[in-house]
Amino acid sequence: MTAKTLLEFLRSQMDQRHMSAREFAHFLGVSHTTINRLIADDGDPTTAPSVEFLRKLAYATNTDICYLMLLIDPQLPNALPISADALDLSRRIAQLPAETRQVIDQLLIGLARQNAAAISEPTKKT
Repeated sequence: MTAKTLLEFLRSQMDQRHMSAREFAHFLGVSHTTINRLIADDGDPTTAPSVEFLRKLAYATNTDICYLMLLIDPQLPNALPISADALDLSRRIAQLPAETRQVIDQLLIGLARQNAAAISEPTKKT
């Protein structure tokens, strides 16, 4: 499941690692009050995380920082050419073995060709 908010992402990461908020804060290298504040005040613009926090979170969880920023500000997809789901999917694909990535590339190229052919094919009248 792809997280829709930073709160969902934080909880998912803590659950995957079987960590409390305090343990997860130690894992990230931040104070436990930072994690508690973000969990308690999700969506409150006055408690938005710092860039430094996002950098630490991205590094520790092997997550693209742009993905994390998209979780914080739902208006960013309008300003960026890629969605949070697409960023997450590309991150997961990048972690696959090279052979598997090549298969995915070929699949996507084939689907794009099929789609282009279907669009350019004139509609038959009956």
